[in-house]
Amino acid sequence: MADRFDIRLDERDVGRLERKLRDFAAALKLRRELQEAGGVAIEKMQAGITAGVDTSGKPFAPLSPMYAALKPLIGGAGKPVLRLGSGFVTGRNFRIAATDQEAELSYTGPAHGVYQHEGTQPYNIPKSGRGLLRIPVAAGGAAGFIFRFTQIHHPGLTARPWFGVRASDRKAVLAPVVDRIMEEVRKWRR
Repeated sequence: MADRFDIRLDERDVGRLERKLRDFAAALKLRRELQEAGGVAIEKMQAGITAGVDTSGKPFAPLSPMYAALKPLIGGAGKPVLRLGSGFVTGRNFRIAATDQEAELSYTGPAHGVYQHEGTQPYNIPKSGRGLLRIPVAAGGAAGFIFRFTQIHHPGLTARPWFGVRASDRKAVLAPVVDRIMEEVRKWRR
């Protein structure tokens, strides 16, 4: 049979307990652990991209049929939907800002990363400063030829959520912080 105990507190005890808990929370200096947790979060996001899964653990939405047909012509045959080092998912594109009590992980890369994460509505891509949009052709012996357009109607991007931590990774991300809190709890209980 499990041990049983009752706790009885009067109003003075509740006030003292609240003060002790506030003091305990204020005494925690977690900046280093929060920065470490942010680094683990970045590693887990990058591992998800490499594995081809979004923040819910599901495979990324496939490319549109039109872009899937175009991708081999522009040198992207066999490459995954999203990949590391593709301009928007590099270690340089994240910022971890931590204080002793909280942290913020920010994406600082090109807007394309946000478009992939959130998806977009259909939109028009206007011509460039030279008057034409140019898409190099890299397959089928046609390297150097260029498709030229005065404007492209983009059908929009399907959301491929990549910025965030999958539920299965949360324990690993929070481990540095939880370990430090438990260390302080053990000290506090003595």
